Amino acid sequence: MSVLCWADLLVEDKDRAAGFYAGLVGWEVGDPGAEMGGYSIMVVNNGAAAGVMPPPPGRDDLPPPCWTAYLNTADIAATTARAVELGGQIHLPPHQVEGRGWFAVIADPSGCVVGLWQPDGFEGFGRWNETGAFAWGEAQTWDATGTRDFLCALLGLEWSAMEGPGEIEYYLVNAPGEPPAFGVLGLGAQVPKDYRGQWKLYLAVDDADAARAQVIALGGDAQGEPFDTPFGRITFVTDSEGAALGLIALADTRPTA
Repeated sequence: MSVLCWADLLVEDKDRAAGFYAGLVGWEVGDPGAEMGGYSIMVVNNGAAAGVMPPPPGRDDLPPPCWTAYLNTADIAATTARAVELGGQIHLPPHQVEGRGWFAVIADPSGCVVGLWQPDGFEGFGRWNETGAFAWGEAQTWDATGTRDFLCALLGLEWSAMEGPGEIEYYLVNAPGEPPAFGVLGLGAQVPKDYRGQWKLYLAVDDADAARAQVIALGGDAQGEPFDTPFGRITFVTDSEGAALGLIALADTRPTA
């Protein structure tokens, strides 16, 4: 099971969001089961792709529509306690999803929010790194070394610096002996200072330019123009609900430590 094991989308209009991703990459709504409380698991190519959920009743303190990345842990109680010891914050303490696992939401000392998942029947992504599924995730933060060190200490991970153009600060993070699981990107001078550090997830598509046009046709928006990287052609978008994500037409090259 990969360190980056799951992602879900918090939105007011769950049905509209599901329709957006159905039109973009062919996601279908799986059977959530009565115990899921309005939480739907989206499916692509017969595998779990992501979750979509409405805000809990009575909560008016939640962030705008956003994707949350989840990192795997074998002991969520110990991990959340350790997060506080390392200077992080608990946004949502561990909760059980009967027959599936435990989840929590924390923030690193820089304020970058991430979820934790302890599986107990549900492992997370059933599809990964293929068209229609998520293929990468990264913490975009104003304190890259701090976020990197926090996550490595929290989950027993390792890191390596990735060479990049200009002054880009980028780290690849992996479990010992495993390939990179996610990245940590240091936000630079070109980013507005009021930008909130956050995780960015990348959804794999066949054609980044065509997918960008489809996003707009489905009620989303584009953020800048597509660009090429060694790992594929990327475009940044917001979906029909305003949640930000990246789209990537994968190249044969994958990030390596």
